[in-house]
Amino acid sequence: MQRFQAFKYELMPNVEQAQATMNNLTQATNTLNMYNQQLGSLEAYLSKFQDINHYTSASCLAPGKGCSAAEIEALKQSRDFSSEAQKKANDGVIRGLEKQFANLSKDAATLQQLQSAATSAGGRMQALQYANQLASHQSHQLLQIRAMLAAQHNAAMTRQQAELNKEAQQEAASRQFRRSNFKPSPEVVW
Repeated sequence: MQRFQAFKYELMPNVEQAQATMNNLTQATNTLNMYNQQLGSLEAYLSKFQDINHYTSASCLAPGKGCSAAEIEALKQSRDFSSEAQKKANDGVIRGLEKQFANLSKDAATLQQLQSAATSAGGRMQALQYANQLASHQSHQLLQIRAMLAAQHNAAMTRQQAELNKEAQQEAASRQFRRSNFKPSPEVVW
């Protein structure tokens, strides 16, 4: 039993250590929360990405009008924000991957030691304790997978929002360009 206790403390990360690991991974991958804090709300973040109706109803794209310097700057800022959001989301995924790769060999060694100890357990109680440690280790791994999937989904959705925003701007400009402003000439009688 003493061997088990020593092994238990050697392998099992304490609650603070597990929480720190998850906090680091979440911090590295959670760009959506950063924008939520930076802009004040999720709605403020979502309002940075517009649809075709927004851009076709923009006053500077109305027939016979042009865009003012402020309106052109607003369109530029929208593109800049989209680019920045994509960059930060991708950076979050890469930071999460870096942390995963850094912990991969350590986690594999821990799992191998737990499996080995569980198969050589000297009694029912000891076997149950090793089984609990294995379950805890698996739960920790599932949380890490979940965080990485969320980061990947965040990056994909940010990319999709930016692309849709860009397409909406282009379509609105294209419609304006193709819009007919034909005015018949006054009838001239000779």
